[in-house]
Amino acid sequence: MRRQAVALHEAALQRVAWLGCRTMLFVPGAVIIPWDAGYRPVRYDLAVAWAREAVARLGETAARLGVDLGVENVWNGLFYSPLELAGFVDSFRNPRVGVYFDIGNMLNHQQWPPHWIEILGSRIRAVHVKDFKLATGTLSGFCDLLEGDIPFKEVMAALRALGYQRTLVAEMMPPDPTLLERTSRAMDRILAM
Repeated sequence: MRRQAVALHEAALQRVAWLGCRTMLFVPGAVIIPWDAGYRPVRYDLAVAWAREAVARLGETAARLGVDLGVENVWNGLFYSPLELAGFVDSFRNPRVGVYFDIGNMLNHQQWPPHWIEILGSRIRAVHVKDFKLATGTLSGFCDLLEGDIPFKEVMAALRALGYQRTLVAEMMPPDPTLLERTSRAMDRILAM
């Protein structure tokens, strides 16, 4: 399964290059997957070792194609510290391996998004924007932008201090007929902060 996943992502990196995109998101593995009850937990050290194998190979492909591989921080039981994620990315010594930073993914894990931005710094290649309600504390806590607990003013200040000039992608769920309009209005407000 891991070999197949890497092969599929190598092919995806080629398409990223053909399309003229700069960064491809990559989730390198998981200890747990909270939304998949059938997923059997993987021991942390094995998950990191397997992630390292995958990112090393995909990083070489990304470098050859002139695109970035963005390792994302998701609810997968890996990289709950910006220091750990920064060290993981730096260990490849490949300027094409970076972070696809998700603002909303660590808030429920007693982390503060602006601190991650400050620590990850120039490793950040792209940003997912979403909001989260701490009082909910489950996957149901993801909500419309500006309706949760993400400190967007601080997040935007941290991104500006970093000199971040790349993509901000609103990652919203679940879809509904008015989601695009609501998200667009919220993104305008966030970008003006």
